[in-house]
Amino acid sequence: MKPLIPKKGFTLLEVLISIIILAALVALALPNYHKTVEQSYKRNAIEQLRTLHAANELYKLNNSGASAPGGYWPRNKTESDIEKINETLGTNITHQGMDYSCSGNFAGTTYTCSATRQSPATTFVVQVTEQPLSDTNPNCITKYCP
Repeated sequence: MKPLIPKKGFTLLEVLISIIILAALVALALPNYHKTVEQSYKRNAIEQLRTLHAANELYKLNNSGASAPGGYWPRNKTESDIEKINETLGTNITHQGMDYSCSGNFAGTTYTCSATRQSPATTFVVQVTEQPLSDTNPNCITKYCP
């Protein structure tokens, strides 16, 4: 008679229970992960817009108190908005998942710069104006803000 040798390995039931536990953990963690990623995009956009605001303030100091005139903002899509903004203001803003755009009146007394995040799950816009920086400038102007 052969001695019984215990078999090595896992039973099908043990593997299925492990898979179910892992699936439950992923289901709990995934929404928080996406929320955290979107919040990081928003924080990055706010910092980039603060940089644009500071660059515009420096532009004002160097140009008799006027913001960059409306003619400096990109008017067509053949040139990247962010490239034109960086060139004119001497900044180094990068896309990093956001689309940046600026507009202003031709006299250079007002401007608005926006960062837009378009993703399958969320869309939000963060905006800064010529007003002094505060808790509401820059701010998120869409219904959904992470």
